[in-house]
Amino acid sequence: MPHSAAPDDTLRAALHGVRALLLDLDGVLVLKGEAVPGSVAALAELDRRAFPYLMLTNTSLVSREKLAQWGRRAGFATSADRFQTALSASAEMVRREYGDRPVYVITSDDARIEFEGINVVDGPAADAAPSEVAAVVLGDSPHEITKANLDRAFRLVRGGAALIGMHRNAWWLTRKGPTLDAGAFLVGLEYATEKKARIVGKPSPASFRLAF
Repeated sequence: MPHSAAPDDTLRAALHGVRALLLDLDGVLVLKGEAVPGSVAALAELDRRAFPYLMLTNTSLVSREKLAQWGRRAGFATSADRFQTALSASAEMVRREYGDRPVYVITSDDARIEFEGINVVDGPAADAAPSEVAAVVLGDSPHEITKANLDRAFRLVRGGAALIGMHRNAWWLTRKGPTLDAGAFLVGLEYATEKKARIVGKPSPASFRLAF
């Protein structure tokens, strides 16, 4: 019988020439808020070898710093700059493409840290000068995705603002089980405004371009 390659040999062959890794987070490294067995050791080995990698996730609820803090509690030693989230990617895209123009962002207070230095306007400012708002950006937040804020976003997009979705995830797995995500509300805005949202998070090409 022909000699079959050992699993390590097969893996080495598959990774030959690879100079960096983009690693999914939810369902690959963690599941329902807990580290997948072996994932902590695998990332520690990448760090030991100083091998470049980013952890890509469609998380839009919390900042990278808070995500890194959670990771440390789960056993990871991953720094905040090793994460690229749908949130951080959206903030970077807005920073590059809209400059100082006003944008209206629906997301959590902690997530707004990623938009530091960007001209993010609050509800009253958006209502006062709606024609000046260049884009509406929708992320996840159990406290900010309200009827009033979605109605404001609807009017702004109808008035000419671009509609940007941090991601299109309809739901995700938490310790409580399947949980509604921001994508469900984004689809509602698309339906109401009759405008297609620009998606930044995975699996959009923008997410991978921003990783390099």
